[in-house]
Amino acid sequence: MAEQLDSGLVVRFEATGREITGFKEWAIHSGYLTSADDFTFTFFDPDPEQSQRLELQPVELVLDGQSQAFGRIDATEVGDDGGAVTCEGRDYIADIVECNVDPLVKVAPDTTIETALLDCLAPCGITVIVDNVDISMASVRSGTRVKHGTRKRKKVKPLQDYAPKPGEGIYEYINRIVCRAGATLQPADRREAVYITEPDFKSDPVGTLQRSTDPTLSAGNNIVRATARRDYSKFPTFTLFTGTMVPAPEESGGGISQTFDMQTFADGFNAELGQILTSSAIVSGRVKPNTIPNAAPGALYRLLYYRDQESRTAEELFVAAKRAIAERLKDTLIYRATVKGHRDPVTGALWSVDTMVNVNDSVARVNEPLWVASRTFQFSRGSGSTTELELWRPESFQIGEG
Repeated sequence: MAEQLDSGLVVRFEATGREITGFKEWAIHSGYLTSADDFTFTFFDPDPEQSQRLELQPVELVLDGQSQAFGRIDATEVGDDGGAVTCEGRDYIADIVECNVDPLVKVAPDTTIETALLDCLAPCGITVIVDNVDISMASVRSGTRVKHGTRKRKKVKPLQDYAPKPGEGIYEYINRIVCRAGATLQPADRREAVYITEPDFKSDPVGTLQRSTDPTLSAGNNIVRATARRDYSKFPTFTLFTGTMVPAPEESGGGISQTFDMQTFADGFNAELGQILTSSAIVSGRVKPNTIPNAAPGALYRLLYYRDQESRTAEELFVAAKRAIAERLKDTLIYRATVKGHRDPVTGALWSVDTMVNVNDSVARVNEPLWVASRTFQFSRGSGSTTELELWRPESFQIGEG
């Protein structure tokens, strides 16, 4: 039997109370925009009977005493490496990804997000809705207190007539609802709850990623490898969204619209991004048909136009337009880094999604605070513990109501 090392991970089988602590290898992935986070772990069991019928078993993954995921084993694989058992699974949000909305679900106008979600989620055992005011998942997962700015309640917002579509998945349906509130649906700190939240860019940084070529500073380097990709291929210079206003009983319906001229927001961006947006390479404002832009030769004009059939208010259309911009603007800097271990060496915080990190990388030319969009913890007997991080500029992924 191959040697198993204590990597700090404990897998708890919730139904039986069994715990596994020795692994050949494992990985836990968490992504802010991933519908269901995934995990895998490989172990050797001296009792073959114990390693059978693990499929669909609920598990909790705990790293160094901090809960990282409540999930379920989707698949197992045996036979490639002697008696090793490899388990693959996703967090419990996968339960609602794979489950359809019951056709009996009805959402009346002015129902709160909390009430609407609970009607759908109760059959899957989810009975609690929490938001930014209730808990901080960044604190739960990082193992350190993360200080936040002012936070607003999301679950009490009223809805319009958001009826589920026949055969629509529960996650797909409720994700449409929370997106209209400028939020996302995330796993919470317990299996019976879900977390409605928006990205937190005002929290204190939980750590630092450093790579310097200066001999006087390189002793503090903690980056194994890193790349910075700047992609403007889908970047819009002007955005136009239109929708239909839901009229009051005594009124007739009317159109609503939302526009964004990206150059007008340049002052709020990082200096590098702001300088690119205000350069002569970008056309300012909207250029209507049969009009030649008053700009330098070769200047870029790129219109993003979308008619949103689901937005019912100007506020919802505003949030929808912002999200469409954010999906494209985030690509203007995608910073990926690999570090040894699972914690920041100075603060001791476990690297976690939805936290801020100071990045000082003279090689990739990134020197600014970035936001952790995804994180993968990994362990193997050959390479030990590592963490893969993907970070974005906070100002390039604004999806909330502000």
